[in-house]
Amino acid sequence: MPECALQKWMAYYRIEPWGEERADWRIAQLCVMVAQAFGVKDAKLSHYMLNDEPQTTQMSEANMRASAESFFGVLKKHG
Repeated sequence: MPECALQKWMAYYRIEPWGEERADWRIAQLCVMVAQAFGVKDAKLSHYMLNDEPQTTQMSEANMRASAESFFGVLKKHG
C-alpha cells in the first residue's frame, strides 16, 4: 500500500473509527439509552463496556497435571 493511501486511511479512522472496540462502545451507548428509557437513573457506559483484560489465575502443579491427564485421556478415547 502506498504511504499516501495509508495516511488517508489513518486520517479517515481518526474521523470515523471502526472495528470491534468501536462497535462495543456503540452497543454500550445503546444499552445506556435503553436503560434510561426504562427508568435506570445511574446508567453509565462503563456499566455496559466489556472488560477484555485477561483473567490470570495461577494453577497449582497438581491441577495442571490433572487437567493435562484429563485432556489427553479424552484424546486417547477419541483418537
